[in-house]
Amino acid sequence: MKSKRIYHNCDRLFEQRLSGFLNPKQALFQLADSIPWHSLISDLDRYFSHGPGQPPLPIRLIVGLLVISHMYRISNGTPAQV
Repeated sequence: MKSKRIYHNCDRLFEQRLSGFLNPKQALFQLADSIPWHSLISDLDRYFSHGPGQPPLPIRLIVGLLVISHMYRISNGTPAQV
């Protein structure tokens, strides 16, 4: 199933983005700016197709969650150890 796209169009002109509320000095915020999201999304998008099943989530969300779970050694069923 194809992933959802995040559209930044004029219909949402006056809504504030979450990034406006976050601290730009935080490590994960800076990491997000260093990842080439457009090329990563286009490379991974070819492996998904339209079809039945659960509605897809954005690739950026899934990759971001995988990066965070790897960085902090978080897995299903294992408590987080910081």
